[in-house]
Amino acid sequence: MENGRARRARQLFRKSLEGPNENSVAQVEWANRTLEGLEINKELLALPKTFEASANVNLRAGEWNHAIAEGEEWLRDQPFSKQPALFTSYVASLIEDYEKSIGILKESLRANPDDPALINNLAFALGSANRLDEADSVLRRIDITNCDGIEAITLAATAGLLMFRAGLPDRGREFYQLAISRASSQGISKYKAMADLYLAREELIASTPIAETAVNRALIEASKIEDKEVAFIAEQVRSLEVTKKSRIPAEQVSASGAGPSFPHKS
Repeated sequence: MENGRARRARQLFRKSLEGPNENSVAQVEWANRTLEGLEINKELLALPKTFEASANVNLRAGEWNHAIAEGEEWLRDQPFSKQPALFTSYVASLIEDYEKSIGILKESLRANPDDPALINNLAFALGSANRLDEADSVLRRIDITNCDGIEAITLAATAGLLMFRAGLPDRGREFYQLAISRASSQGISKYKAMADLYLAREELIASTPIAETAVNRALIEASKIEDKEVAFIAEQVRSLEVTKKSRIPAEQVSASGAGPSFPHKS
C-alpha cells in the first residue's frame, strides 16, 4: 500500500479477512481510510474484541455515542495503550462531554506521562471546561515549539483556546492562526477547518468585534470538507452563534422593562 500498489494491497488485506481476528479487522479498517473498497461488514465487527475497528467505523459514521462506547471497551481491553485513550477522549470532547474526557486522559497519563497528544487532549478538555489553572499547568509540561506534524497543529490551537479563556483574545488568535498555518503547510485540510471552527467558537464566547466575520469564514471553509466531525463542529458553532444573537444586551432592553427572551450573559 505504501509503495502505491493499491490493487495488490487490497488483495492481501482481503486475504487477511479469510480467517480474521480483532487485529486483522482493525488493520483492514485502518487501511480502508486510504485504499477504500475494503468492506467491513457487520459479521466482521461481531468477532470478539473488534473494539478498535467498531469504534472507528462508528466515528466515521457520525455515531458519536456508539463510538465512545466501543472506545471504552477498547480501553478496557488495552488499558495501558494510549491509542484507545486518545480516541475515546477525542470523541468525548467532540460532543462536549469534557468530564469523561478528563477522567480518561488522567488515567492514561499515569501509564504514558510524557505523551504530548494525551497532554494536549487533557489541556483542551480542561480549558473547554473553564478549568484554566489546571489546563495551563498541564500544557506547560511540554514545549510546543519543539513539536511537529499533527501535534504541532493541535498544541498551537489548544494554546489559543487557553489564551482566549484567560481573556487574551489577541494572543489566542495568534496561536490559532499558527495552527491554521501549520495545517495548511502540511496539506491537512481537516485540521485547518477544525482550527478555524474552534477559533470562531472562541471569538463567539468572548464576544469579540470580529466574531461574526470569523464564524462566516470558518463555516464557508468547513462546507468544503466532507467530514462528519468537521460538519458536527460547524453545527455547534452555528448553534452557538444563534444562541448569542438571541440574547439581547442589557442596554437594549426597553424602558418598559421587557427583558430578553433568554437569560442575559454579562
